[in-house]
Formats: sequence, structure tokens, C-alpha cells
Amino acid sequence: MARITITEAAKQKYKSRSQINKDVRSGRLSSFEERGRKVVDVADLIALYGEPGSKAAPAPIPTTKADADRDRENEELKVELQQIKAELADARRTIDDKDKAATEERQKFMELVENSQKQIEDMRSDRERVEKRDKEIMDELRKPFIKRLFGG
Repeated sequence: MARITITEAAKQKYKSRSQINKDVRSGRLSSFEERGRKVVDVADLIALYGEPGSKAAPAPIPTTKADADRDRENEELKVELQQIKAELADARRTIDDKDKAATEERQKFMELVENSQKQIEDMRSDRERVEKRDKEIMDELRKPFIKRLFGG
């Protein structure tokens, strides 16, 4: 998060330097030490005072540091929830895509099975014809030579 000094916050017209310091002392506004200087989060300034120089009413001011911490945690949880919802939507799309691909593969497989069954049936009928012809030839060969020669 962006952090600025209390003096810079006052220059940007969030509130006066004395008011910002008072809110830091009372716990309404969190401050941090950076390089020996007191800084505050810009997001906390906006939450407490609204946009700098604007006449719009700021967001409701938490009454205690615990309320501010809870509000901040709620916001973080909302962001996390949105991220989880996005991940869930991506996962659902992936599942749908894989389900569609599996359905297509299943259809191709079923077509192969049907084609294989047709080929097997054709081969059986061909075998039956060949066996019938072989039997006719063998029957013809079993006839005496004279009957074969002159028919009968």
C-alpha cells in the first residue's frame, strides 16, 4: 500500500497536521515508522477522511482500532473471495472444456467400434462364401474323374 508522511497528507488536504496526529494518537488512524519518519497508509486516510480536498462525506469512521482492523480484514476477505470466485469460474470452464473433449472422444470411439463391427460382419460373410465355395470345389473333386469330365 502507498504510504505518505503526516506532513505530506496535510499538504494534500486530507486534514490538518494536528488533526491527523490527534487521530493517530487516539488509534483512529494507524501509523508506521519508515526511515525514522511517521507515515500513514493512503487507503486509511481515504477511509477516514475521504478523498483529499473533496466535500463528499468520508466513509463511516470506525470507533476503535479493533473496528478499523476488522473493517480492513473484511475488505481483504472480500478481495480474496473475488479471487476465489474467479478461480472457481476458471475451473468450471476447464471442466466444461474437458467434458466436451471427452464427449467428442467417446463419440469417435463409438464410431470406431461400429465400423469395426461392420468390418467383422463383412469378414464373416466373406468367410462363409469362401467356405461354401471351398466345399463345392471339394465335393466336385470327390466325384469320380469320369463324372467330372462328362458332368453328372
